[in-house]
Amino acid sequence: MELIQALRRLADLDDEWEEKARRFQQVRSRLGDDAPLQQKRGEQRARQEELSSLRRRLNDLELEMASLQERVRQVDKDLYGGGVLAPRELENLRRDGESLKRRVSQLEDQALEIMARVEDLAPLAEAGAQELARFEQVWEQETAEAREEYAALRARLQELKAERDSVRGYVPQRELALYDELRRSKGGRPLAPMVDRVCQICRVAVPTHKATIAEGGAHTVATCEGCGRILYQA
Repeated sequence: MELIQALRRLADLDDEWEEKARRFQQVRSRLGDDAPLQQKRGEQRARQEELSSLRRRLNDLELEMASLQERVRQVDKDLYGGGVLAPRELENLRRDGESLKRRVSQLEDQALEIMARVEDLAPLAEAGAQELARFEQVWEQETAEAREEYAALRARLQELKAERDSVRGYVPQRELALYDELRRSKGGRPLAPMVDRVCQICRVAVPTHKATIAEGGAHTVATCEGCGRILYQA
């Protein structure tokens, strides 16, 4: 393998490595973050818990009203049944009946408010359950796909590392150091194609002696006098 060919191959490997490594990090982050799923579940759980709490409260109110209404019937029976004749006792029964009826009225108002809230919340909870089921299905599918991609990316990165190490071992230390510095300082583009002895990145003409080196590229390299990148014949 000629030196310039090795450097071009190394550049291709480094480009793919950076692309795959970025994607690998993204996929790994996705697999390690289930916050969107937990948020959806939490929202639905809150709706369902509120609905259950309202239904329990409504049931308690209905039981209390039934008990109070039974007491009202008993008071009315005592009040109007003729069994109680003493004026003071009748007055006490009348007052007890009125108090019980006011309490029943208050409970009825509360029950109506809760029933209205239940009627509003029940369809939201049902729709939320359906939405959550769809979300979980999509989430599971995407997670399975992410696991497959994660495994494929990891395998490919291992392959790239092995080949990169091999190619870097072939390139002489001086040229390798130049390549690494240019890759760092030139935004990941250490090489520049040359066509008709003109650098295709900065459009600066390449001197004859450098063009000859770039056209050969077997044992040494030449850099562009404009952008400083390693030249190769395109």
